Amino acid sequence: MTRTSGAGKRLLIVEESLVDHHGHWFSYARRVAEFNQAEGVTVEVAAHARVSRELEWSVTVHPLFAASYWDGSYPTRHKPRKQLAVLVRSNWRAYRELAAHFARHERYDLVFAPSVIAHQLLAWLALAWRFRRRIGCAVLLIRMGPSEPHGIEGDPINDWNVRFIARWLRRFRPLVARGRVRFATDSEALAREYRALCGLEFTVLPSAQYTAPRAETGPASAHAALRFTSLGPAHFIKGIDVLLEAIRLLRADPPRRALHFVIHWPLPQAVALGRPPLSPDEDLAASGWVEYVRRSLSADEYDELLRSSDCTVLPYRLNPYRLRTSGVLVEAATAGVPAIVTAGTTLEEGLRAWGTGLVAKDGDARDLAERIRAFAADAEAFRARARERIAAARAHHSPARFQDLLWGRTRGA
Repeated sequence: MTRTSGAGKRLLIVEESLVDHHGHWFSYARRVAEFNQAEGVTVEVAAHARVSRELEWSVTVHPLFAASYWDGSYPTRHKPRKQLAVLVRSNWRAYRELAAHFARHERYDLVFAPSVIAHQLLAWLALAWRFRRRIGCAVLLIRMGPSEPHGIEGDPINDWNVRFIARWLRRFRPLVARGRVRFATDSEALAREYRALCGLEFTVLPSAQYTAPRAETGPASAHAALRFTSLGPAHFIKGIDVLLEAIRLLRADPPRRALHFVIHWPLPQAVALGRPPLSPDEDLAASGWVEYVRRSLSADEYDELLRSSDCTVLPYRLNPYRLRTSGVLVEAATAGVPAIVTAGTTLEEGLRAWGTGLVAKDGDARDLAERIRAFAADAEAFRARARERIAAARAHHSPARFQDLLWGRTRGA
């Protein structure tokens, strides 16, 4: 793979939801910025208008977006006409904010939008046509399925959402043919889904997220409690309710080895997507089985918590994770931390390809409890295998591989 210097090139990372450490937005954008700065690329970031000045990076940040889907500005609607109105309003706002930025700044060789959803898709179509002299190429990364994130499980509006995004993706064909726009995603399953839906090619980018492994100080005491973590804000689709029930089952019938669970729960209630609210089980906290981290974590705090794990538990639901992937799994694998994931998801594919751990049934708390019990019975062997797999995980998700795919470099060029 040809390595070309990025000296003199300009990259704009566009992340309208980036405010602080909450969510994946900062950690991902920071890694992409670091990869490119290492090649001599000048990196700028367009972020939410409320973006924190305390974030740990050295890039020019433009506080640009007054609103985003993720701050609740664009609620999901059941009726197609109302859903369309929300999408038109969000796209128009994104277009105006970005158009004003491109109009007053020099040309960017590459514009990378790592979290595109339907709420910005029409804006990018218009921007790519209008600013062809200011945007060398736009790489639009879609992480979610065609009915997400504004879908409602079991509601007919999901089919409308799919038709909407398919129709507008097809409108990009002339831009894709000219090399002005490239589409990307982060899982093979999602790439196949979109190729079948709209006929466009989707590049599968490796994750830019990683965590350095902890320094080994020798075998852990056989009497020390095993530390299990659940990182990333608690969420229904991430199976937080399943994990809590599994812990209750383990508490009722404890294994020989003591267990301790650390769960990231920064909001009073976990996101439940229209279901009954999910609150922390305070009885588990009082018992000492569970420790809740009730605030957003800095990047360093997050990495240190992951490194301290004996195992990370990711019981993500099959819907939507049969298509979506998880940066937490990549971070765990590159840090040499085993994981427990859900069968049939992209996480299982990743675990088998470059990770280590166990697989539990979708939504089955009893099976998850048994997988945790099985890990506890052979924890040192799992940890040793995870350390052996670090090289494979880091090779698959290497900065060089990410950069070649992001910039569209070809073999022998």
